[in-house]
Amino acid sequence: MIKDSKFLKEIQEDWKGVRSLQKVIGIGEFDAVSKGSIASITSFRVAHNLTLVFAFSVLKDILIQLRDEEYFRSERSNLGPLMNKSKKYIPWIDFDTIDKGREIRNKIAHDNEIIDAKICFKYINAIECELKAWEII
Repeated sequence: MIKDSKFLKEIQEDWKGVRSLQKVIGIGEFDAVSKGSIASITSFRVAHNLTLVFAFSVLKDILIQLRDEEYFRSERSNLGPLMNKSKKYIPWIDFDTIDKGREIRNKIAHDNEIIDAKICFKYINAIECELKAWEII
């Protein structure tokens, strides 16, 4: 779907970074819990939340690229407007789920809320489904 091969390689590396970070956090979390350390549980929840923010940042970069490649038009570069403007032109698998995830991401990024890790996993997985469908990863 993305025409710019250099950008495609870079964004694929960014997504690998999301999944790698998620894996490292999970390993650290498992290790801490198995050793009976409860003091760091909040830190791991925050780390999972930041990974979700990172995942949506990758999605935003992709939508900006698709806009720049003229798949759709949007005067704004914020995630919400990009998603809404792309809705008719990009083959979204589950736009509504991603949009709900965007709202969760906004709570994390703008309202400093801490969301349960399972919710973060749900939306990261949903983004990955979109990226696979778009042949980006």
